[in-house]
Amino acid sequence: MKKINIKKCILFSYLLCFMLILIGCDIIEPETVSVDKTLPRLNTLNGNTLQLVHDIEGFKFKSNYNTGKYTLNNWRITDSKNIKMQTWITDVPNGTEVLIEHVHIDISLKSCSPQLDGLKQDSMDDSYHGYSQDGFLISNKYPYENTFAIDGFSKDIIDGWNFYCGDYGNGHLSSERLTEKI
Repeated sequence: MKKINIKKCILFSYLLCFMLILIGCDIIEPETVSVDKTLPRLNTLNGNTLQLVHDIEGFKFKSNYNTGKYTLNNWRITDSKNIKMQTWITDVPNGTEVLIEHVHIDISLKSCSPQLDGLKQDSMDDSYHGYSQDGFLISNKYPYENTFAIDGFSKDIIDGWNFYCGDYGNGHLSSERLTEKI
């Protein structure tokens, strides 16, 4: 019979333990966020337009969102883009006056990855700052219209992406302001 070398047995035992430790480490399955199919969506078949109708206490509040010439097939998060908004009311009872006091809009990422889902990209506020009335008067004849200019790169997007890509939120991005030089 051959002599068993104790050093080889100890080395083999250490290797076996190390392998068992590695085998015990589960590969973490990526988390996913289920797709919410109840959300309204811009639809390319509809000419890049989303139209909504809301019944509000005796009249209809209609809104229209449009990306204009920016095709949804080429949508990129980091592109600067515009969403044109228009709201108006119909079926208003006589003597009813409708005012929009404040408009606040957030655009955020909708992602199956929980680290990116809900990450705010940009926001917009619009308030009436006059003294003669309490807001923007809207009717079927006079809609409220505005354009939401969405910034492609925002601090939240940059910070969130740095965190998502690793290094626990540590990242570096440099930019230079565009200027006209003669």
